[in-house]
Amino acid sequence: MTAGRPGDAGSSSPVEVDTRRARPRLLAGVVAMAVSAVLVTVLALLVRDSSGPVVRFDQRVVTTTTGWALRHEWLADAADIGGYVLHPFVFRFAVLLAAIWLWRRDARTAALWAAITMLVGTLLGALIKLGVSRARPVLDHPVSSASGYSFPSGHALNAMLGCTLLVVLLWRPAEKRRRRAALLAVAALLVLATGFDRLLLGVHFPSDVLAGFLVGGLVVASSWVAFGPILRQRALRGAERAVEDQTD
Repeated sequence: MTAGRPGDAGSSSPVEVDTRRARPRLLAGVVAMAVSAVLVTVLALLVRDSSGPVVRFDQRVVTTTTGWALRHEWLADAADIGGYVLHPFVFRFAVLLAAIWLWRRDARTAALWAAITMLVGTLLGALIKLGVSRARPVLDHPVSSASGYSFPSGHALNAMLGCTLLVVLLWRPAEKRRRRAALLAVAALLVLATGFDRLLLGVHFPSDVLAGFLVGGLVVASSWVAFGPILRQRALRGAERAVEDQTD
């Protein structure tokens, strides 16, 4: 027997189930995205009020964090390095490598899901930046500078997008609990380090970072609501075919 590829049109019932249930799943994904958009919209409206409590809190926090960097040279140097190591293109490249690896292993549905979700999240972040058009922090003693609009933080958004996608792709329920905990810990550390790095450099407000986290995480969650069952089904079918292939 020759094993087919996951998602190929040759095998029957699972594909038929996918086709019948695709529309409700997509609708659920759209609803989840709409609900997610409400949270980001509320935060965007709050930061547009220059005299509001969120903006005042933002200014106090970024003044404090940049003050730490200015008083401790090693911290400023670490933040500068973090700006490159934790750059959005690093996370995009990591997801691209994972997608290529999955594609070569015939897990093409998962590969396309990861790549398209990353692309959608990145484009959505750029659109929100244009829509809100929030200026970057203006400080008496800046640590660094950056161009473009401030809300949401593209670094924070891509860190959350990339790390969440990689966790989903690498998650194995059969793995030992310690390994799964380590995977979550590393992902969380990278995401938090990215957000803190933006505050130390003074190129984003805390609400920018929070919005980046929200958009990145909610895009992946909404995408998973729509396509998660299909991915699980294709993965199960691929595993069954691999077992059949080994027994022949």
